[in-house]
Amino acid sequence: MVETDIKLTVGDLYDYNLRHSYTQIPTLLATIAGIAGIAVGIYWRQQYWLMMVIIGALLVFYMPITLLVKTSQTMALSPAMKNPVHYLLNEDGITVSQGEQSQTLPWSGVHKAVSTGRSIILYTSKNSASVFPRKQVGESLPLLIQTISANLDPKRNKIKQ
Repeated sequence: MVETDIKLTVGDLYDYNLRHSYTQIPTLLATIAGIAGIAVGIYWRQQYWLMMVIIGALLVFYMPITLLVKTSQTMALSPAMKNPVHYLLNEDGITVSQGEQSQTLPWSGVHKAVSTGRSIILYTSKNSASVFPRKQVGESLPLLIQTISANLDPKRNKIKQ
């Protein structure tokens, strides 16, 4: 059993948004096209080389900059982001509490678990997740990973320690 309170920061949410976006095919294709545009522009050095470099740079840097702006707006405008969320993970599932509201999700409802260098992420649907920043979880991190691994189907557990 793991019990922790999490208050996401802009950096924590940005980390999740980057990981989520860069595992999507359109974002990957745009980034590859941008890198190709920059490479062609640099090595081609013909009439439109500068335009190729500029378009390539726009494709490469558009998503991270847009995600940072949207993440900052979400943190500033969402009342739910201003208060910590209490998590209880045990063999029954994940109980999420904030204020007077509480909800339990069984482990069968967790789509997958992934990790980044900064966080452990439990996807509760295709586009939403519970984010556990490693710094906030602190000394409970090994127990958190152990609890997830013990209760989640190994095919859906992609956590790298």
